[in-house]
Amino acid sequence: MKPLYAVLITTLAISGNASADDGFKIENEAQFENDYSGQVEKIGPGVYLVVNGPSAGNTISIGRSGLQYDLRVQRERYADAIMAGGYDALAAESIQKLEAALARYAEFDQLLSGIPNRGEWSYGAFTCLHLAWNDAPAGSASKAGPTLTVYHGSATLLAKVEFYLDNGGGGWNHYYARSSSSIIGNVFKPTNVPFGSGGVTAEVLAQNKQTGQIVSRSMSSSHVLSLSTGYITNFNWTHKLYAQAVAYGYGDCLGYASATDSEPTY
Repeated sequence: MKPLYAVLITTLAISGNASADDGFKIENEAQFENDYSGQVEKIGPGVYLVVNGPSAGNTISIGRSGLQYDLRVQRERYADAIMAGGYDALAAESIQKLEAALARYAEFDQLLSGIPNRGEWSYGAFTCLHLAWNDAPAGSASKAGPTLTVYHGSATLLAKVEFYLDNGGGGWNHYYARSSSSIIGNVFKPTNVPFGSGGVTAEVLAQNKQTGQIVSRSMSSSHVLSLSTGYITNFNWTHKLYAQAVAYGYGDCLGYASATDSEPTY
């Protein structure tokens, strides 16, 4: 654990991206509920609304159920745009990615159904399954068969839409708003798992719907990653800002988590 943490701190110092103290750390749903019990309310399977703290208004989605919720939201956005005579390219792209991510859960279910004596466990937010087929040693009575190694990852996500200029009276000047998102990802890979066999893909988005400005970035890593949009600002008395951070598992790793925020809420 310590060498990995040291690598993470070095990465952050070099990149100038997200702080390890920011955002919501997600290893699994039970851990998330325990760590943020005073800040979030569960509004559906795998879906939480942040009700207290600086990130109030965020929606956090975790795992297969959270992915299904986000897919419904993006399909509704897309349908609304079509009904209004327009087209939401971001929603269309998100739908394709979310459908592919959901299909991977079915693929992993099928994979596991064919492995005997695989033990008892359940998917975390990011669960990695490395399957190796072992040949029986020459002259051995043992049989060749699969060896399943289970390991895990985590993501710390932050989506933020906020007023940011002090009005001099202890509050915020509502003319100045900004959006940003960031992700820190980790994969805790055992030594018997080959390099590059699976990891986490991070996607961050900040959008100003009034001006059309969008910052979108993505990055994948089988060990540690840090990614941020930086800030998009808006100077107006009305704001249509949006921020989202999404993490997917890839390769041997399966999982999903997202944080979403829109328009200042305080």
